[in-house]
Amino acid sequence: MPIDVFIPASVGNIDKERKKIRDNYSRMQTATGVTNKVLIEFGGKPMLQHIVEAVDGAEEVGSITIAGQTRDSFPITTVKPLHYVPGGNTPFETFQEILKFYRTWETPPTHIMNISADIPLVTSDMIDKVARVVEEQPQYAFYWNLVLAEDVLKYFPEITKVPFRTREANLRFGDMLVFRNEAVDDEILLILNELIGNRKNVLSSIKFLSIRAIIRYLFGRLTFDYMRHRVKSEFNLDTALLLTEFPEACIDLDYIEDVEKFRKWLTVEPRDSSDEQALVFTSTAQFEEYLKSRNYKKGVI
Repeated sequence: MPIDVFIPASVGNIDKERKKIRDNYSRMQTATGVTNKVLIEFGGKPMLQHIVEAVDGAEEVGSITIAGQTRDSFPITTVKPLHYVPGGNTPFETFQEILKFYRTWETPPTHIMNISADIPLVTSDMIDKVARVVEEQPQYAFYWNLVLAEDVLKYFPEITKVPFRTREANLRFGDMLVFRNEAVDDEILLILNELIGNRKNVLSSIKFLSIRAIIRYLFGRLTFDYMRHRVKSEFNLDTALLLTEFPEACIDLDYIEDVEKFRKWLTVEPRDSSDEQALVFTSTAQFEEYLKSRNYKKGVI
């Protein structure tokens, strides 16, 4: 069954964010005159429209759902079925809304792909690659998107991303996440919210696993096997690492200093990523074998 793509596009409650993030949002609003960054225009159309058009052009996508916008606030014509649902003040509340909406479907989608509204460099082909690899290995409840730091720095050295360092590799958090619909309820959402809702603060993101996880991270000994085992044993959630070789999956607009960079990137042809893959790993051994095939050296922070 084709995957449904869910795009959270509400402003949320900025007051609940950390001061640094609040200050940055305030500066971005002042500089652009736009209260919701997903509506900042690049190349004559809102950033959100770039994402929706890429999703609409993906062969493996069956429908599109936007949270936090309406047909009045964001009117757009698509080939695929397009749905609007309310947004929440927090990512958790927004996920609750989307799950509630899917529960009303006579035949809900098997998998849901959550694509952030602020990664407008993602293409239809990249979305298809993620959907196809999930279709080939559909048994996991959550596919956690990560990108190798060296792939980000190779093509987008100007962008500052929060580092996530495991024993296997130096990584960056990606924004193309996939869930198996039937496996997710409110309790699981709380767990996922800890994992992905705190991506700007790594220690906050992993602290719910255990104090030992934080110690392992600080000493460079945190592994994917350890994280996967903890999530499985504590919460009975079967997870997989979704590695995207295309760094566009994590190139999001977070800082006012990056607005002009996106303006430049979105006025030229997309980068050729035809040889790059989306890959699923379920163990440290699998991941390390892949890294070995790339002659990966853990030098890039």
